[in-house]
Amino acid sequence: QKSKSIGINMDHLYINENTSTSMYCAFMNKDGDMEVAASDMKILDSIPLSYFDSKKELYENAEIIIIDANYSEEKIAYIINLIKDKNIYCDPVSASKAVKLIPFLKYIHTIKPNRIELEALTNMPCNTKEEIEKAANRLLMLGTKEVIVSLGEDGIYYASNDLKLFKSFKKYPMVNSTGAGDSFFASFIKARLNNLPIIECLEYGLAAGIIAVSCKIG
Repeated sequence: QKSKSIGINMDHLYINENTSTSMYCAFMNKDGDMEVAASDMKILDSIPLSYFDSKKELYENAEIIIIDANYSEEKIAYIINLIKDKNIYCDPVSASKAVKLIPFLKYIHTIKPNRIELEALTNMPCNTKEEIEKAANRLLMLGTKEVIVSLGEDGIYYASNDLKLFKSFKKYPMVNSTGAGDSFFASFIKARLNNLPIIECLEYGLAAGIIAVSCKIG
């Protein structure tokens, strides 16, 4: 009800009353940075493929479709086949899950890995700027249209066939790092839907990330 009250459409949620809701728990250090995280996404395994078929009209009318790598590779393949002609934006979620996306990179318009996830996707080191550029270019060669690499306090690296740049932001005291990447991606996509120039889309995303890391949990 609270989500609906702030304008989040919940009409297409899959509800399974026989299993637990998915859960993510992050353990933060005294500086507000994440030390380790644990998640339970087993409910995703219970979603039948027929459920995705039932949402075809929703996909067809979408300008952008956002997916992540929490699904099994079988379900990712099935979903990608349904939406491969749409603009697919993807968050790899983690290095271990990112590898499930490798067979489908040519169908992904925009992907937002961090350094570790970029290494997993390309099997290339990503410690220096030069290495990050090479790894991102590898994803472009495999068919992805845009790569946005989260670099923590160093900002982001953006790469497409038309533009490549590192973009940082004014340093702010970090209270909580959880959700910064998600906030960036959501605001970037919102700006893209509003047809803003790519630099402004990146700036909107970075601004949202700053707000996220500046907010206390609870």
